[in-house]
Amino acid sequence: HSTWNFENKMFLLEAEKMYALGDFGRADSFYQQSIISAHKHRFIHEEAIASDLLGEFLFERRRPEKSKSLYLHSIQCYEKWGAFAVARRVEESVQSKFSSDWRQLGGCSDVFTSDLATDNDCSKKLHNRDKS
Repeated sequence: HSTWNFENKMFLLEAEKMYALGDFGRADSFYQQSIISAHKHRFIHEEAIASDLLGEFLFERRRPEKSKSLYLHSIQCYEKWGAFAVARRVEESVQSKFSSDWRQLGGCSDVFTSDLATDNDCSKKLHNRDKS
């Protein structure tokens, strides 16, 4: 059993569980931990999935600026992984939620360097991890 291989999946399952139970604060934290773990262990496709799900979660919680940032990050991860059809599906979904020029309405190219991602120190955790 290797932590690096399943940690992000465990965090994502916990996030979905907390979401289903209505514990939105813990759900948010677990989604972010899943993204950080997937990024740290270079599971780009799972980073994309967790970012997409956190984007949807934040959109439902009426936090559109952060949700746009996460959606954009998920699209970039999907594209980096080569899942262009999935990236287009997410992009179309986001366009229907916001507008055709959603990329100019906020968002950022990298959720982890964005001021939008600092609520739970997600960006700090990633940057500190990248330095070690």
